[in-house]
Amino acid sequence: MTLIVTYNIKWDSNEIQIKNILLNIQEILKIYDIDFLLFQEASIYIKLIKIIDSKKYNYYLNKSGPEHMITFYKKNYNKINVYDGEFIPGRPFCIFLFENILSKKKFYITNIHASHHPNTDLSIIKPIEKITKHLINDTDVFILGGDFNRNIITNIFIKTKNNNFKLKNIKNNSNTCCNLNINKLKYNFDHIISSSKIIKKITFNENYPSSDHILVIVELVDL
Repeated sequence: MTLIVTYNIKWDSNEIQIKNILLNIQEILKIYDIDFLLFQEASIYIKLIKIIDSKKYNYYLNKSGPEHMITFYKKNYNKINVYDGEFIPGRPFCIFLFENILSKKKFYITNIHASHHPNTDLSIIKPIEKITKHLINDTDVFILGGDFNRNIITNIFIKTKNNNFKLKNIKNNSNTCCNLNINKLKYNFDHIISSSKIIKKITFNENYPSSDHILVIVELVDL
């Protein structure tokens, strides 16, 4: 199995919130063998780099406007290519092409922080396809993960130059944002959707107040 985390960690978190954000991350890394960690609003990226085992993980940092985004990935995955982009200034995305070093299987993972524009095709798919439509690939796996700022209830299609990926969400009604009080979360905005099979989705927020989003873990078939 492959485990992917997404977590919007609130760029203006105070000291107590930062402490609990870091505790949440450290605890899930003790419980689960995570393959990829996708963070948005990562103003505390230096603290993240310090707590995530550098012997086990590499990372990639990108930025749009004032927002930092950071993605950690296990060292048994080879980063073949990476493409930075933005939906609007301050809302970045980052497309990775990875290869599993052991199996040689290739796949795309994209870390996103979408805008609030309600048209998903115009505000999310089209900006990503400005890059992907030029890419020729030999994989059938494309994954989008992050803060979508909307629920995803229909399939999403992403085109590359020689493929058309059908991305599905898993049925999960857990609200993941947007309040420091976990009992007042109203929206299901944080997702990991994939063209490969998703097995289950877990939310985690044992330490709070932390972010106004909660951490999401998704289990997929092996990549």
